[in-house]
Amino acid sequence: MSRVARWFFTPRCQWQEAWEPRVYLGADPVTGKQRYATRTVSAGKREAQRVLNEMITEADRGLAVRRIHGILRRALGQGLKWGWMGVNPAASTSPPRVPQPEIKPPSSEALGRVLRRAAEESPELACYLLVAAATGARRSEVVALRWRNVEFDQGVLSIERGMVFGPDGLVENDTKTHAVRRVALDAGTLAALDAHRALMDARAEMCGTSLVADAFVFSNSPDGSEPWFPDSVSRSFKRLCVREGLHDVRLHDLRHFVATQLLGAGVDVRTVAGRLGHRNAATTLNVYAHFLEQADRAAADIIGQVIAGGRQSGGR
Repeated sequence: MSRVARWFFTPRCQWQEAWEPRVYLGADPVTGKQRYATRTVSAGKREAQRVLNEMITEADRGLAVRRIHGILRRALGQGLKWGWMGVNPAASTSPPRVPQPEIKPPSSEALGRVLRRAAEESPELACYLLVAAATGARRSEVVALRWRNVEFDQGVLSIERGMVFGPDGLVENDTKTHAVRRVALDAGTLAALDAHRALMDARAEMCGTSLVADAFVFSNSPDGSEPWFPDSVSRSFKRLCVREGLHDVRLHDLRHFVATQLLGAGVDVRTVAGRLGHRNAATTLNVYAHFLEQADRAAADIIGQVIAGGRQSGGR
């Protein structure tokens, strides 16, 4: 399987290192066209190599073949709806199995250490991490937040958009599921956002300007007109974790932290799925089945105690 990493320039105000790892997936069995999986990495060569290794692993596990199966099934299904064919041949086929990667969310104690260090070194990053850890929102979704999405009176965060880095720079899209969701915020997170807003207003005033009408919550621009770069957030978080001795924790693991903590606390799967932005609860069940087994063990102990108590009272 051939692998290529190459440079390309993104049109911004300055040059930035960017790599495009490519993994060869073989020829399409129908058209014969050569197929590649590609990603964009706005970081150094070491990070590009790490992403490339992940892509190779995914290809070896058959994840790319599964995505192709899904695309073909949806495309043929649309043709069926339009009356172009009488049956969807892909509907009766089984996609290749893809083993679920092991989920290793950080502990609450470890996350607390990272948040404390972030508060000391970068209050803005600390606020970002707190929002991510409290909501379980994706990196792209938190980066795309604007102040109009924070409903302080209602204690709610409206997640509407996602910000990703493409070949031509930052691109603002719909969320991954193309749906808007409203997530309740706790008092501590609301207070952190309120303090962060005051900090952003003070910075803008110091620079002789004010926040634009649709300012981003997390921005390095004095007027809040430009969002943070997603990869920069990941690198900053990684540096914090390494200094705390947490070498295997990724920014995405904050989503796993939210899901596992809520499920372990007995919050129903449908509510957890809604906070994470999953299309349906089945996705949450598939990803976090192992942690649901732990919750089921606790449920067994509870129902056992109830039954035992009933038998004792019935015997009197």
